[in-house]
Amino acid sequence: MNRKLNITVMLGGPSAEREVSLRSGAGVVKALRSLGHTIFEIDPETPEWVLPPGTDIVCLAPLHGTYGEDGQVQEQLEQLGMPYTGCDSESSRLAFDKVATKKRCIEAGVPTADFGVVGAVSERVSTAAGCQTNPAGFERRLAICRKHRRLAEGIGRSVEV
Repeated sequence: MNRKLNITVMLGGPSAEREVSLRSGAGVVKALRSLGHTIFEIDPETPEWVLPPGTDIVCLAPLHGTYGEDGQVQEQLEQLGMPYTGCDSESSRLAFDKVATKKRCIEAGVPTADFGVVGAVSERVSTAAGCQTNPAGFERRLAICRKHRRLAEGIGRSVEV
């Protein structure tokens, strides 16, 4: 495709992954500009953003974490009838909720590692376990615990902001 596009890149945002989003967004902007596209940048710190006139498509790839990956911004763009990169709002909401995603994979017959929702440390954990808050992108730390006695510490780290 040789047509040059007017692309709005969303980067930054309100999540705990803001700094990562700004850095990755700068790389996306640079790459798209090098291809000759006209690039607009929006940092949607609040949901009251407005797209620049003439936008052909919105690039969401650099927008991480809450608001960027949980279906909220996707739903706003769908309501505007604006095409964007990535999954639709329903898929984004599902993928952001790790427990719902695991359940859907199991229902569909997709092989997946055993999992459980832990409210307290369980003696049943005998192998490595990953701990992460739900729902969340990687704005919340993911802790891998290889020994039962480290699980409580991992859970504590996974919920730190």
